[in-house]
Amino acid sequence: MWTKPAVFLLVSLMSLSAAAFTPDLKALEDMTLVTRYPQGSLVSRESAEHALSEVKKAQSRLKEQADFAHRRCEENFFVNSCRDDVREARIRQERRLFQIEKEARGVIRSFNAKEEAARQAERDKKAKAKAAQRQRSDSKKAKTAQKPDAKLGTALSKRAQESKARQKAAEARKAKEAANRAKYELKQKKKAERIKAREEALAKRRAKEAAKAARGK
Repeated sequence: MWTKPAVFLLVSLMSLSAAAFTPDLKALEDMTLVTRYPQGSLVSRESAEHALSEVKKAQSRLKEQADFAHRRCEENFFVNSCRDDVREARIRQERRLFQIEKEARGVIRSFNAKEEAARQAERDKKAKAKAAQRQRSDSKKAKTAQKPDAKLGTALSKRAQESKARQKAAEARKAKEAANRAKYELKQKKKAERIKAREEALAKRRAKEAAKAARGK
């Protein structure tokens, strides 16, 4: 037969269970963007930029929802279990959003590189045409000249220096682009490593808690 304290304890536990906060894991792991931007679907600059904008908003929304759920888990009897569920859902969603962001940035970089290559090719073409025109003009002047023209030599030297300066500027631009790409790739690598580290830490914690629970049995 139940004693009054036992009944009171049972009723209290049932009340706590009924009032406990249940995190909305489905909202945390919203698959809208994953469905909208499957791998390989970003084929234009516009679509990549739009995807990147949506990912940023989704990341901000995910942080707010996860932080809110983390605080509300205090209302549960099993606080750590609730928070672990929220943390795992957040990590999974962060990885999904990270993959979309990574692909979008890669597409944008590819278009930037192609456009810069086209501009550089056009600059080289114009410079080559001007150089050929000057060479024809200089050759014609040299043939008609009675004596060596000191001014012509100076002009040719100046043009050679200008051509060399343009070449150096082009090389500097390429070096800067390469440095920016390397910096971005390092940043993305570190971000992926942070997510992986969080996943591993959470897995270890789960294993430790499971082992502790097994010993308690």
